[in-house]
Amino acid sequence: MAQTNSKQSTQPVTVRIDSLFNRGLGTPEDAVQTYFWAQRDRNSDMYFHSLTPRNLNRIRNASELTWAPLDNFVSFDIAARRDLNATTVQLGIRFHSAAYPQNGSQEIIVQLVLQGGEWRVDADGN
Repeated sequence: MAQTNSKQSTQPVTVRIDSLFNRGLGTPEDAVQTYFWAQRDRNSDMYFHSLTPRNLNRIRNASELTWAPLDNFVSFDIAARRDLNATTVQLGIRFHSAAYPQNGSQEIIVQLVLQGGEWRVDADGN
């Protein structure tokens, strides 16, 4: 059986939206929480800093910064992790709605790239 360097997490980490804070960009998990914290608090400096240059340029070229509607969610799980290589990681994120629990959860994949010693969100990385 071939060995793989892919690291898969099996235990979800649950993060309450109201408990988010700036955790820095030292790990993919910290970076994604910092990214969502910056969105929740509309902290454009940290939001821009948490993005790869490619995404930063795309957003700066947009006519208006659109903030994610995190108010609709009470928490999210970092439900899965896939290390594509030493500098690229995908995190499976599952958001939980307080207002509409019958709608289930919303799931996304966030790709992060290690650049300059910091993990940054690469939203167009697919």
